[in-house]
Amino acid sequence: QCYWCWMLYFFTALALRENVLRANGSHIRSWWINHHYYSMGMSLVVLTMDIESPACAKFMVRFLAFTAVQGAVMLVQNRYQRFRLYTRVAMGKANPMDVAGGEMSGSAGQLKLLYPLLFGLQVMQIYSGASVLVTVAAEWHERGTVNYREWQAPACGALFCLMGIGNFRATVQTYLNKRKFAAVKKKEN
Repeated sequence: QCYWCWMLYFFTALALRENVLRANGSHIRSWWINHHYYSMGMSLVVLTMDIESPACAKFMVRFLAFTAVQGAVMLVQNRYQRFRLYTRVAMGKANPMDVAGGEMSGSAGQLKLLYPLLFGLQVMQIYSGASVLVTVAAEWHERGTVNYREWQAPACGALFCLMGIGNFRATVQTYLNKRKFAAVKKKEN
């Protein structure tokens, strides 16, 4: 429960920070702000889940495994963004309070590692959410009745799928923007 309280605080702080950045002119995609609102909702849903319920026991391991993998990918992503921002600040094209965004073309070596990790994580997220939904639906079908007292597992599965699909879409858009920006820069040179 403490972990999910921390996640609720974390995503609330991220959403607040990104709203402030956007209000001050940042070009952060609106999906990422919405994503953090969905994550806040999921944290609240999990906090209402009965710790001793079968749904909690079955699905918490999947969610925690996902967050462990996500943490590793976030470290790689943070490293990439720090180096890109450092380079742009050193060249006088950005200031330290900017957010690394789609207009920054990163080095090919860093992106060759980052994008497969991000896409793999998003596939894992969609798969985890879908497997939760399929398992819950199979249990309900087997019992012949819907257990409305354990609504949290399917709600989390649906949110996980929604966030995975949205993350995938936003990552593809960012990738295409980076390619477009690199092509324009190449033509200028």
